[in-house]
Amino acid sequence: MPLPADRPALDLLDAHLEALWDGKDIPLPQGPVRLAAKGGGELVHWALDQLRRIPREPKDAFARQIGDLLTEFRSRRCPWNAVALRLLDDTYTFAATGPRRYEDWAHDVRRAAPVGP
Repeated sequence: MPLPADRPALDLLDAHLEALWDGKDIPLPQGPVRLAAKGGGELVHWALDQLRRIPREPKDAFARQIGDLLTEFRSRRCPWNAVALRLLDDTYTFAATGPRRYEDWAHDVRRAAPVGP
């Protein structure tokens, strides 16, 4: 998980990627770049590097790649996002419940989570 100090850079970068995906052609705010330069998190560096590598033309391909980057960025940022996004991509969603075996419900969830695609 990113340290709280990384959060402003991650939030700014998330908003920027969302705007690009929505078709807004805006320059990258300097906040994430400055925070990353000060030793910001590995995720900020990775996402900025990926963003720089995406060609801006053709626009439909750019939007598709930005959408993929945004999905991967959010998945890496928060494991719960990854699980939710995975469920949304499935053709069918199946939910099942079972008895709680541990006081910490997260432990039960991890035990019940499917392995692999």
